[in-house]
Amino acid sequence: KNGDITYKVQWLLGGRRGAPWQSETFTDHRAALKFRALVDANGQRWPDGWAKGIGFGAPPDEPELVPEHALLEFATAYVRRLTSAAPDTQTKYVQQLTSLNGWLSEIKRTPPTVENVTSDDDRDWIVARRKAGASPKTIANYHGLLAAMFKSAVDKGLITRNPCEGVKLPPIDDDSEDDDDKVFLTETEFTLLRLCMHESDRDFLTIAVGTGLRWGELTALKVKDLNLDTTPATLTVRRAWKTNGRGEFALEQHGRFYLGKPKTRESRRRITLAPLVVDALRRAIAGRGSDDLLLGAPRGGRLDQGNWYEC
Repeated sequence: KNGDITYKVQWLLGGRRGAPWQSETFTDHRAALKFRALVDANGQRWPDGWAKGIGFGAPPDEPELVPEHALLEFATAYVRRLTSAAPDTQTKYVQQLTSLNGWLSEIKRTPPTVENVTSDDDRDWIVARRKAGASPKTIANYHGLLAAMFKSAVDKGLITRNPCEGVKLPPIDDDSEDDDDKVFLTETEFTLLRLCMHESDRDFLTIAVGTGLRWGELTALKVKDLNLDTTPATLTVRRAWKTNGRGEFALEQHGRFYLGKPKTRESRRRITLAPLVVDALRRAIAGRGSDDLLLGAPRGGRLDQGNWYEC
């Protein structure tokens, strides 16, 4: 700003891709060139005995070295501060980050920290998981979480670059799934399946197939969510069963499962009902109050998916 000319020597620590940037500033061009030669000769590292901003010789009050941040510790703190994540999501994130921490430990053969993980380390664990049979979608989910955590570290000034940035992932559509793997029931097949089921379960199946709701949405429906006397009849999705978190992420006021809002705004929707579904719903609401669960367990409460399949 005052018109003076300065010269900056800038390099990646150790010359490693993904390593933090280092720099030193000079007012003399020759001094800058000489220092650059020293950095090159020292393998892209600070020359021995050089104090940043001062030169050779330790500064009068040499600051205490700041320890690096353990990856899993920083990652857990990051998840803890995700105010929009559900408790079960936070629990899952910590489990995924614990696995990532283990994979990176094997690759680096040293405890991973926020500062010492490189882009090559990121690529190495992806290759290892692919060889182990992990699907591209699973790898993408884990990598997205890891990248978000490192972005937080960049925002906090702990590192200058996100090591996950620019790393290419295995294509999710890798032709690993054939059309034969996808099964869609025809109307005739559905009719046959419905006839083979116990009479008490036929309406449940009709409602499930006719609405296309997820299990957690279907079993969270209440009588008041139905508008069967309108033309056309409709059903409104307002809630879904949620899984409580574990450990520090568990909500004390809830048990293992609780009713909450659907995952996204798009999930809160209104569905038009076919006459066959309307008939099944009318039978299902018989004798129930407006705030009662429409498809609850026989003794009340949440209908468990595993138990229903076994019946």
